[in-house]
Parts: sequence; structure tokens; C-alpha cells
Amino acid sequence: MAESSATDWIVAVSTALALIVSIVVAVYAYGQYRLAKKVRREQSEPHIIVDIVPRSEHSQMLWVVIENIGKTVARDVRVDVHPPLRGTLGCEHDLALSEALAHPIPSLPPGKRIAFNLGISHKLLDENSKLPVRYTFTVTGDSRIFGELDPEINVVDLSALRQVAMNRETTVGQLTEIAEHLKEILVSNQAAQGALTTIAGHLNQAAEQETDE
Repeated sequence: MAESSATDWIVAVSTALALIVSIVVAVYAYGQYRLAKKVRREQSEPHIIVDIVPRSEHSQMLWVVIENIGKTVARDVRVDVHPPLRGTLGCEHDLALSEALAHPIPSLPPGKRIAFNLGISHKLLDENSKLPVRYTFTVTGDSRIFGELDPEINVVDLSALRQVAMNRETTVGQLTEIAEHLKEILVSNQAAQGALTTIAGHLNQAAEQETDE
């Protein structure tokens, strides 16, 4: 009787442990399934980024760029920015830029890029400038396959570009300064030529008067 009770107890404990292990394995497998599903979705759904970058490698102009780096088309893309964008091209341009960003983008295919001119980098990044250097872009939209997309937040800190802009400004600024000096010299020479022409005219008149006398 005692042996039978002990055997029953061992069987019960073994069954309980097997059930617990099965539950743990099932939960783990479900977690792995959900993770794999999430990874597959992230690899396939649209990914919209917003950044502020130079127009080209050696350009002094900064552009606001909206780009779909994902693998499927994004629809009804909306971009919210805080604080409002301010560039170096004037208040009217800033207003037009804000209106353009506020307008939803109906469709943004993979690899598609939309860019807006923000202004001259060394003026934007000047330490004495009152223009913002940090922006937070919140992007929303949807996908025909995946439905509504999770909001994507892009924080852009232009101060990271300040040293790069200073390095560029060293060369570009010097060339600009040389050009301005050459312009001043040219204007001065033109003025001098005008003065010499006037003096020569007076001398010719004086010579003609002496000849007449």
C-alpha cells in the first residue's frame, strides 16, 4: 500500500513537471513566433526618415529630406516638426516650407526622396545665431499591407554638423573673402580710371586753350 502511494506520488509529480515544461516550451515558442513575425513586418513595412543634410558632399546648402528607406509603399505620410523650421532664406520661405511639410504626402514609394531647401549651413550653425539647431520630426502614415504605421520619431541635432561646417567655411569663406577683395579692387580701378579720364580731359582742354592763344 505504501509502495503504491509512493509510486502514485512520483507519477503525479512527474506529470506535473512535464506539464510545466510543456507550458514553458509553448510560451517560449509563441514568443519566438511573435518576435519573428515582428521582425518580418519591420523588414517589409515602409520606414520614413526625416533628416537635415547638406545638398551634396561639398555644398553649403542644407536640405530637409523625407525618404522612404523601407521596402513597401507608404501612404498618407504626415510630418510634424517641433519647433517650426526656420532657415536663412527669409520668413516667406519659412512659411512656405512649413505649409509644404504640413501637406500630407499621398504616396512615398521605396527609395523616394523629397527635399526642401533650408538655407546656408554656416549661417544656420553660427553659435551667435538665434535659429534652432535641434528639431523633432514625428512621422505618421499607413501601408496598404500593414495598415496604420507606428509613429516614427526622428531627432535632428544640427550642432553635430557645426564642426563640419566650420571646416568647409575655412576654405569657402577664404575664397569668398578673396572674391570680395578682388571686386573692391576692380571697383576702385574703375573709379580711378574714371578720374584719370576726367583729368586727361581737363588737360586736353587746357592745352587747346594755350594753342589758341
